[in-house]
Amino acid sequence: MVWLCALFAAALIGSWAWFLVKERRMKKRVSALQAALRAFARGEGRVPVGLEDDLLAPLQKDIAGLAEEVVLAAENRREHEGQVARLMADISHQLKTPLATLRLLCEMDQEDGSANAGKELLLVGRMEELIRSLLRLEKLKANAYDLEFAPCDLARIARNVCAQFAALYPGKRFSVPEGSAPARGDAAWLREAVANVVKNACEHTGENGRIEIGFWRGEGMVWLQIEDDGGGVPGEQLGGLFRRFSRLSDEGKGGSGLGLAITRSILECHHGGATAEPGGRGLRVILYLPAIADSLMDHSFG
Repeated sequence: MVWLCALFAAALIGSWAWFLVKERRMKKRVSALQAALRAFARGEGRVPVGLEDDLLAPLQKDIAGLAEEVVLAAENRREHEGQVARLMADISHQLKTPLATLRLLCEMDQEDGSANAGKELLLVGRMEELIRSLLRLEKLKANAYDLEFAPCDLARIARNVCAQFAALYPGKRFSVPEGSAPARGDAAWLREAVANVVKNACEHTGENGRIEIGFWRGEGMVWLQIEDDGGGVPGEQLGGLFRRFSRLSDEGKGGSGLGLAITRSILECHHGGATAEPGGRGLRVILYLPAIADSLMDHSFG
């Protein structure tokens, strides 16, 4: 009887030990799969197909298959965006010659005293700007530009942009707090992104309109907020504000409808983004991009 109890105890201990080993191996494989998924999300490698024949194998196989579909979809999208960018480049090139000829004819009409020459030149200029902006947007979406990433100060960029527009719109009131918002990016492109939003605010506020800038750091990101007192945007239009050719309700103002779309594309090229929401007295646009890891910054927007 004693030996039967000892045998049973040994079997129980052996089963428990086998279970612990099995559980440890399963946890190790799950951890490895989680690490592979995190690396895949960062764009570092692929998710491997499991070689084990156990309960986890079908799940790992399905995850690996889904990851391959994501990679294929991303490659197809990049190829499509490249085709669109090339198409836009071809269209732009084909339009340059007739537009240049049309501009020359309008200038000749202006010299001859034509009453409509000024309006004609203005329309030609708008067409040229529209083509340049559209081509720029498509190239950004296709990652056709080489951005020069380096440490920069988003707050300083915002102050410089506001100084530029203060000269163009002397009646506007700009408010930018002191401090810095260190980030890593292409300063020239980020300046364009901020300028597009500030220009939009200037165009959609009154003669004495107010544009307030704020910035802060949080969750590894630098955030820049641009708010105006122009009355805001209807809620149904907020979702499409960053789409190409998006126009606000007051059609008499503004440009081509590409500025905010270009801004979002620039921020996305910096692994950031742009959002819009109702402000206290107008529209609030928020731009964000990764902060410099070892930089410190006070929350300076109140």
